[in-house]
Amino acid sequence: MDNMIDLYKAKLTSASNYADIAAFLSIQPPFPPYLYYHLQYFYCTKKLSSVLTETSKEKLKLSVINDKVPSYLFCYKESHKNINISFTVTPSSVQNLYIMSSLCFSYEWKALVDHLLKNRYPIIVLFYWKQRDLTKALKILEGSLRVNYKLLIKELSIKEKREKQANNEESWKKPFLDKYDSLREWTSKPLSQVLDEALEREQWFKKIKFQLYKYSNNVPYSEPAATCNISKFGSISFNNLHDLLTSYLCKELEPSYEASIRLYTNRGLGERNYKPSKPIAVEYDHDLFNKDQNLQAFRKLVERFPYSSKALYHANPYFHASIADFKDNSSYDVFIANPKRILIIPQIRTSIEALERFVSFIFFEFREGTVKEMDETWLTT
Repeated sequence: MDNMIDLYKAKLTSASNYADIAAFLSIQPPFPPYLYYHLQYFYCTKKLSSVLTETSKEKLKLSVINDKVPSYLFCYKESHKNINISFTVTPSSVQNLYIMSSLCFSYEWKALVDHLLKNRYPIIVLFYWKQRDLTKALKILEGSLRVNYKLLIKELSIKEKREKQANNEESWKKPFLDKYDSLREWTSKPLSQVLDEALEREQWFKKIKFQLYKYSNNVPYSEPAATCNISKFGSISFNNLHDLLTSYLCKELEPSYEASIRLYTNRGLGERNYKPSKPIAVEYDHDLFNKDQNLQAFRKLVERFPYSSKALYHANPYFHASIADFKDNSSYDVFIANPKRILIIPQIRTSIEALERFVSFIFFEFREGTVKEMDETWLTT
């Protein structure tokens, strides 16, 4: 196991381009138990080398091990444990969107991401994969397998609508969020069955774990050929079949980031010579806000949106609030006048990072919808 990690570190040190690293990973046998190849997408418009190296502090050291393919050695002392991870950062197919990757154990990867990427807003933002983008990518991956492999879902972290509410006089006061439970399920079902059940039970995924089983003469092998984990905030990990999983999952999921970045670009009045941009809408497929408790639940959600101040103007029968982002200096108004729609109206400064943070907060904590730019009829519909 240590030998595999040492070989990987040696390849990172000597590689002249990322193709060298990919070629090395593609010819490796399945990794030993608990060892995974991890990828994390993140968005950053600053000079990346400076952003990463400025995190070095007393218990954390970051050093460059290869300039050609930006590769680093992360050293961290945690209580009685010393963590040493070699990792690389490469551009994706989308401008200012990068991929951090490493071959390591999950607890090591968590330490790396926690210290270098998380809580770095607005310099670094972890974009959110919407459910439809994730399921589309998984369907395309499954379609590419043909008769060679079978994809089975093994574990799900989900939010699911409750079937029944408490039957008492106070039940009507329960907000929307209380009607949804966070669940973790272990299963062994085909992708199509899991997606059908998610639609029927009003579930949305936070994390998915699946396995690929190799077939021979229509008989599956007893052990999986690969295990893969996907998190909504841009994280993928797997222990085999590097080329197959990166070429299909990454290829299909990266355009969703590009669409979000394009939608959120050039929205602030200051960027547009004070010419207002069209509002951004989060739309739902049914009248979500025709019930007062759902509207009030959204109000409570906005109230606990972190690192921001809020000014509430109206809460019933329609919703209107202004939000100012402490860390980013962005601001925007939020309206709900249509039972199917949340409107976000940019102000003087409204950055890509701020819009992504607010929309992903709604999706993760409240409910996913469709994000789009409104047309000129938004005031009348």
